[in-house]
Amino acid sequence: LAMIDLEKRTVEYFDSLGFPHRKILDDLLRWLCDESEDKKKKELDVDSYEIIVHEKRIPQQSNSDDCGVFMCKFADYLSRGLVPSFDSSSMNYFRCRMAHEVMRLLV
Repeated sequence: LAMIDLEKRTVEYFDSLGFPHRKILDDLLRWLCDESEDKKKKELDVDSYEIIVHEKRIPQQSNSDDCGVFMCKFADYLSRGLVPSFDSSSMNYFRCRMAHEVMRLLV
């Protein structure tokens, strides 16, 4: 999951497998520049943005099956201004809770 904060001028990357995908961050900054030029008609100073890669300081998954749930929970916690503080043992609970929330919206 990547998060761009325009006010703080940060681009943060969260990977529950702990891989630093620098190319993704470079692509996001290029996209941000393109959007600024297209929408605001002005060049964006990407050098003023701080790149933060969260590799090992965040919850890590213990298998290759939970990446979607981890990404959803990272987005959930971060959108509420919370620090992700769960672990892989919570994934079944989160899956059931997410399914319940989706089903509630469909009814």
